[in-house]
Amino acid sequence: DYGIKVDLFDGKLYAVLSAYESEEFNNFIWQTAGFNAGDSSNNTRILNILRETTDASGAALITQDEYDNRRVDFNGSLMDGKTEGYELSIVANPTPNWNLTFKYSHSEKVQEGLFTDIEAWLVDQKVFWQDALDKVGAQFDDESVIVNGVEQSLLSDDGRTIYDLFGSGESNMIRISSDKEFGFGERDHKVNFFTKYSFREGRMKGFSLGGGVRYQSPNQMERVILFDDKNSNYSINPGEMTLDSDGNAQFGEIYEGREIFLIDLMMAYRTKVKLFGKEPNLRIQLNVKNLFDRNGIYPTRNINSTYLSGVDGYYTQYSFQAPRSFRFTVGLDF
Repeated sequence: DYGIKVDLFDGKLYAVLSAYESEEFNNFIWQTAGFNAGDSSNNTRILNILRETTDASGAALITQDEYDNRRVDFNGSLMDGKTEGYELSIVANPTPNWNLTFKYSHSEKVQEGLFTDIEAWLVDQKVFWQDALDKVGAQFDDESVIVNGVEQSLLSDDGRTIYDLFGSGESNMIRISSDKEFGFGERDHKVNFFTKYSFREGRMKGFSLGGGVRYQSPNQMERVILFDDKNSNYSINPGEMTLDSDGNAQFGEIYEGREIFLIDLMMAYRTKVKLFGKEPNLRIQLNVKNLFDRNGIYPTRNINSTYLSGVDGYYTQYSFQAPRSFRFTVGLDF
């Protein structure tokens, strides 16, 4: 990071402007896209199909050792990330009694490379799966195969073909990677402003009044993934995704959540008191957060819009704004 600091007018104006850039590599993310180990994972379902299907000699398409070795156990993936931004902080004291503080920050976070390790593993798995199917002349999208005049099912326990099983996982990888790459949940702009005036003489001597504003721009909620919804189920099925000439997913508009705009207030009184032969400072303070009791929900995910541009979705993830709150404190400074 780097920046500049300015101190002007005998301390009445102090400002710091800084920019920063950070990178992270091989950051662990709890995402498997459905390929993790377990009886319900897509990989295990495919291996079950291959183990339960026999060739012309009556042998299973894969051995028990191959089944055990290919039924890997993992619970996440690795990802790289990069964050860039800048911050501005200004503290002004126009008079000895009056203080103003202003802070602004802008950041952009990009995460990439998610599932690169799983994609490499999947390429190898596909070769293994196809080699096994070649023993009976079957393909990934076949629902059954006839061997020695007997039809054998190539569907999983939930009725899907091998193509459907790994295809749904690939769709999951694109969807989850999209969330990470476009900055899901990020709020690019943040502003905090606070001012306080302290009375040092007259009838209001010892009193302080202050107030401030907290603002954050709308959060990044969803990015539309373009696809042909052939099944009309608002979900991406294998073969439905819109790809460019290089095989990359195509994206549409970005949906945003709700901005945060809150006003706070504080009132304080300070005076000296006599206590145990001493004169400590007594401070009484009242803080009010969210003065105008702005409420409601802050949506973070909107299903349907994830996949279809122009389709009204519904919120599946959201948080609530904390209601107006009061905090009363009393302190003694010896």
